[in-house]
Amino acid sequence: MCTWRGSYFESAEWYLLASHLLSCIQFPVNAFGTYIILFKTPNNLGKVKFSILTMHLTCTWLDIFFNYLAIPYMIVPAAGGYPLGPLLHLGVPTSVMVYIGATSILFFVPAIILFFEERYNRLLRRDSDTKRRKIKRIIHIGFNYILGLTGTLAILFRTTDSRESHLKVLEKFPCLPKDIIDKPGFYVLAESSLGLVVPFMFYMVFTASQIIFFFYKTLTFLFKTRTISQKTTEMQKKLFINLCIQITVPLVVVFVPCVYLNISGLFNHLDMLIDNIGQLIISTHGLLSTITTLTVHKGYRLAVLHLFWKEENLTTVAVSINNSLAPRML
Repeated sequence: MCTWRGSYFESAEWYLLASHLLSCIQFPVNAFGTYIILFKTPNNLGKVKFSILTMHLTCTWLDIFFNYLAIPYMIVPAAGGYPLGPLLHLGVPTSVMVYIGATSILFFVPAIILFFEERYNRLLRRDSDTKRRKIKRIIHIGFNYILGLTGTLAILFRTTDSRESHLKVLEKFPCLPKDIIDKPGFYVLAESSLGLVVPFMFYMVFTASQIIFFFYKTLTFLFKTRTISQKTTEMQKKLFINLCIQITVPLVVVFVPCVYLNISGLFNHLDMLIDNIGQLIISTHGLLSTITTLTVHKGYRLAVLHLFWKEENLTTVAVSINNSLAPRML
């Protein structure tokens, strides 16, 4: 099925404008979040500061790349599209942008692994601070990043970008404007999505198994083990729950459009209006991640209050926020 209404909201011009507007919001919020994490992280979050910062910078980079540097106008079911951002005007090949974008997305997964691996290492491993253990952790996390790099290269080596593949896009989706394949930087990654799905699924299964392992081990330790004091256990439970919320909330928001785009690609269903809206919603992930990070952790909430509220009003506001949010957030 192919739907093109001729609406402005289906056009690349609207997508470019929406991406710029979104980046104008994202950049200052993400920069502020970076400042808070770097310089205002309280002592009780010191052990997880690195994993929080890694996650935040990964999401920030995704926002910068997809909403400013590249701005890919994607025809998802055709596994094709073209960039609208300044990288195109700087002469960067679309294939290179595809590689950077795909790698950046895959790098989000090791950041999640680091989140749960850090808690597992800190709570369950008695040798967590030894030099040998630290080296093993670096090798483990580094391997996941290297796998993301090589997996993306494997995808690019299977590309079928050519004039013939461009024409096949119009044959497959005749409702598209005829001049779309002549846009600067137009690129088709693969005529069949199978070559993309197989390596991606392998990567996701391999990394997801690690996330599940570290999550399960940590969860079991916190809620079933009684080797530490009750007070310490409760503090660790709250921190673990907050970290889970920090990751989950942004993912839940973008889950629906991600599912829709994948299903539309599987069944060759094209509706550029809905596709554009779905991709823009997905592009808010970094912004939502920053807001969630600064909201869910009490230490970051208070740090933000210290910056924007007068000292004499801070106690009253902090108590009010704690009373309303703490039971849910913590």
